[in-house]
Amino acid sequence: MPDSRGAPTVRVALVAEDAAREQGLRRLLEGAGIEVVVETSVDGFQADEVRARDADVLLVNLSRSTGLSVEQLEALVENAPVPILFNEGGGPAGSAWAQRLMGKLNALVRAARAEGATPRHGPAPGAPAPAAPPAEPETPEDPARIVVLGASLGGPQALKQFLGHLPADLPVCFILAQHIGESFLSLFVEQLDRVTPLRVAQARAGMRPAPGLVLVVPVEGRFELDPGGAIGFGPTPERRPFNPCIDEVMTAVAARFGARAQAIVFSGMGSDGAEGVRRIAERGGAVWAQDAASCVISGMPDAARRTGVVRTSASPARLAEKLTREVQGDAPASGAV
Repeated sequence: MPDSRGAPTVRVALVAEDAAREQGLRRLLEGAGIEVVVETSVDGFQADEVRARDADVLLVNLSRSTGLSVEQLEALVENAPVPILFNEGGGPAGSAWAQRLMGKLNALVRAARAEGATPRHGPAPGAPAPAAPPAEPETPEDPARIVVLGASLGGPQALKQFLGHLPADLPVCFILAQHIGESFLSLFVEQLDRVTPLRVAQARAGMRPAPGLVLVVPVEGRFELDPGGAIGFGPTPERRPFNPCIDEVMTAVAARFGARAQAIVFSGMGSDGAEGVRRIAERGGAVWAQDAASCVISGMPDAARRTGVVRTSASPARLAEKLTREVQGDAPASGAV
């Protein structure tokens, strides 16, 4: 149904953590001319209901101290049949927060309609199968760069895009810290290995960074590097909100590799990585981040940008293209994309 100006009404499926906040947000949306066609919780979410009600967008409203796990939220992202927007926190109607939220919703729906409701996740039907990963390098040559990839909610989708755009012969070692449950780690490694020509493996004690490797940091243990560059794991700190800790990984890589270290922060809630990117920058390494427009939720990249050390912000595919150009051309990690 069009609104009074003749534009199609935006139809929202609303997911919220508690009933009181959900009702307040519903009133705000309806006051802005947006139709709420589904109201549910994360546990009660059903993709078929969202399809049946012909929703345009899934709006997930989270508290800043959400008790939901990364796995619960990633499952929501994977199963959403329409574009999804995460909102962290909230504010009263008429506030700058409310105006930004309405703007994001309308922009997301306009983009989806312009693209003919192209699915946001997964390969296109009939897409060629990814190339088989190359064999493990026979010699542990030093990589041109050691790039720490930090990600949380929305990270798996962004990382697949990023790694899928890299060539097999790139002389870079990636150390990936993704907030994820221990039981999902093996499946996550397998999924990444299928979409990139690089070799993806779980990081284990004694391994050394080598070109063409993506080493996924396990959930348990504090990531460490000895003076020779070999990976090790110390005791896990008692108080640590996320596992693995991106700040810890970036700090260890910065201390060992200096200006050869680089950090890229992808989609995620919170601020893990903000301290780590400072350590990378202090040692002369480059810091990049996924742009807010391409994130499922931009809390982590935004926190990194607030440090003032992020030189480049772009989509995962553009970041991969820029890295390839710079490494193959031996160019500095400049801000231009």
